[in-house]
This record gives sequence, C-alpha cells and structure tokens, in this order.
Amino acid sequence: MSKRKEFNSEAKRLVNKEQATILKQQKDKQKKGTKGKGFEKTSDNWKAASENFRAAVKAIKKDTGDEEGKEEEDEEDMKIIVCKFCDKPFAEVFLEKHIETCGKKK
Repeated sequence: MSKRKEFNSEAKRLVNKEQATILKQQKDKQKKGTKGKGFEKTSDNWKAASENFRAAVKAIKKDTGDEEGKEEEDEEDMKIIVCKFCDKPFAEVFLEKHIETCGKKK
C-alpha cells in the first residue's frame, strides 16, 4: 500500500497570485526577524516593569481607600509564627486555634 499524497491546505486557500506574494513576504519577514530562535525577543526588564506596575496599583488602591488595598496591607502586617508541636508556620491570628487542636493530638 502506498502513502497518500500530503494535502497542502495553503495552496488551496490561495485565490490569486497577489495573495501568494503577500504570504511569501510575510514568511520572509518572520524568518529575518526571528534569527532562528522561533520567536521575537521581548524586553529583558519585563519583571522590573511588572513589579513597578503592581506597586503603583497597590499605592493607588491604598490612597483611594479601596477594600482590596486594605486587605493586602493587612496581609503584609501579619506575623508568621511556627507551631511548637508540628513546626508548621501560621499567622498569629490562626496560631492560637491551631495550637488547641494540635496540642490535643500530640
């Protein structure tokens, strides 16, 4: 049994020669722009820009009195304490309840 001929959908889509030339130009631009990596290189400082943006959003939320900004501020103020029975970290608020249950188990 012989292999069947591979179907070229790109050739079937093309209606006229103008489309073929435009498609060829786009492929050439992609090949030149990628330099063999397969993708375009983005800016290297994206992480710093993202952190700056997030800090600006947090500052605006705190200034406007937004509830989300207040919650984030409260989360940052929570102190983490380790349970003396199981060595798991908990926020100070939740540690008291955990110690009651954890102390009974051990």
